[in-house]
Amino acid sequence: MSIFSDFDCGEFTGALENYADHWGISDPKDQARFLGQLSVESQQFTRVVENLNYRPARLLEIFRGRNGLDTLDQATAICAGGPERIGEAMYGLPWGSTHLGNTEPGDGGNFIGRGLIMITGRQNYHDASYGCFGDDRLLQNPDLLTQTDNAANVACWFWYNRKLSIITDIAAITQKVNGGLTDLAGRIAQTNRALSLISSAP
Repeated sequence: MSIFSDFDCGEFTGALENYADHWGISDPKDQARFLGQLSVESQQFTRVVENLNYRPARLLEIFRGRNGLDTLDQATAICAGGPERIGEAMYGLPWGSTHLGNTEPGDGGNFIGRGLIMITGRQNYHDASYGCFGDDRLLQNPDLLTQTDNAANVACWFWYNRKLSIITDIAAITQKVNGGLTDLAGRIAQTNRALSLISSAP
């Protein structure tokens, strides 16, 4: 048994074990912090695509001012366009150019959060694609990140690439993973749950 199976990573268990070893995520406490983040990002390993089912009022509350979003009528029109339109409003130009490396119209909707760690934006897809595969396959087909093996590989690569193994503070890790402190309490709770599996191991 391993912390990945004990934590219950579902269909991702075997792939996470393999890629964690490949990318050097070997220290048990580091693995626990890794799992705490993945659990929240993927809604306990049940989602590999960002949930963009916003209601207009919520979209306006969270993203007011981004890319010109300023009224409930605007938010209502955006939500009526479905997830791709919402992604473009949240992550598209011009905001996405500065923060996510989105350079083309449509990039915001194409490069939404995917995978276990919710890679977002053209630049992050580019870096993950070349980092894991040595080519641009994730740019050509972003949905590859929803496949079990790829989702696990990219999550482990991200942890390695961002040097998160050397950080122990959960808030600091969350900032690097999430770009903010979304559900920090949940991340702390899930990390502590993973750490408890280590302390209780025979």
